[in-house]
Amino acid sequence: VFATLLNLPDLPDLIKYIRECREAGYEDYEIRIPLLDNGWPLDEVQRAFYELRLEEERKLKKRERVADKTIYV
Repeated sequence: VFATLLNLPDLPDLIKYIRECREAGYEDYEIRIPLLDNGWPLDEVQRAFYELRLEEERKLKKRERVADKTIYV
């Protein structure tokens, strides 16, 4: 996964890259450090992790709303 690290063009690609790294079992610090070491600006890296956290929170809230609905027959 880290082979695709260089020259990612924008935030959506960075978010996708981080998501793929997480799915491959990497911890956030194992993703963040190489990004910064390879020249990614800290603010862009932080923004990508923040956007992913918001995405995860929205998914969790959606699951909670679905789980709270009761169907009466």
